[in-house]
Amino acid sequence: MANVPTKGQIEFNSIIGQNIAAVMEKQNLTDEQLSKMIDENRVNITRYRNGQRQCPTVVLKRIAEACNVSVDFLFGLSPVMTKNPDYQNACNLTGLNERAIQCLQQYPVCCGIDKKIINEILCNKNFYIIAKVLCATKKKKNNCVEISSAMSGQNRKE
Repeated sequence: MANVPTKGQIEFNSIIGQNIAAVMEKQNLTDEQLSKMIDENRVNITRYRNGQRQCPTVVLKRIAEACNVSVDFLFGLSPVMTKNPDYQNACNLTGLNERAIQCLQQYPVCCGIDKKIINEILCNKNFYIIAKVLCATKKKKNNCVEISSAMSGQNRKE
C-alpha cells in the first residue's frame, strides 16, 4: 500500500515548489539547467517545482548552495531569498523586500550621502518612516527614481 500524503504534506510540498520556482524564475533557470547544476534528474526537478513530489532535504540544500539562496526561503520560513545575513536582518527589521534594500544601498551613490548614514538608517527600528522622508527628499532632486518605486507599498514585504 502506497503512502498517501497528508494535507499538510501536500501544502508543504506546494510551498517548497513555489519557492523553487521563484528562485528558478529570478535566475532564469530551466528545469534542465537546475538539474545539471545540482546533479538531479530533470523530471524530479519538475515534480519538486510543481509540488507533486516531496523534495528531499539534501536536494534543497544543493539547490540553496547552487543558487546562493537561503534554505529558510526554500522551506517557506523566510520571505527573504538571499543568504546574506545583512540583507536578511535589514529585511526582517524594516519589513522591506530585498529589492528595496538594494535600492537604498545605491542611494548614497546617486545622491551624495555618506554610506554610514544609510547603514545607520537600515539598523533603525523607525526605518520605514526615515526611508519615506529620504524618498520625498530624493523626489525633489529627481535622482534615484527607482528607490521611491521600490519603497512603494506594493513592493513592501508582506
